[in-house]
Amino acid sequence: MNTYPSPEEAALAGWPDSAKVHVVSVEVRGDRAEVLLDTDPSYPYWVYCAKTRDGWRETVSGNGPTVGWDDPARIQWDT
Repeated sequence: MNTYPSPEEAALAGWPDSAKVHVVSVEVRGDRAEVLLDTDPSYPYWVYCAKTRDGWRETVSGNGPTVGWDDPARIQWDT
């Protein structure tokens, strides 16, 4: 599984240049991060990342926010 030095890089990985994707916001809490992306034309997209000993990786993503993403007691991600 690919890992990256930052959650932003993990979230941007794999997007084609034609999407003109860019980072709108990043929130890091411990070993988890929520990255909000947008494209041109506008299409908001949320990417959730987890930090492993090797770096950051995407765990889940979609076109809406995930409630409780920062609480390991609510959502277990295999890191």
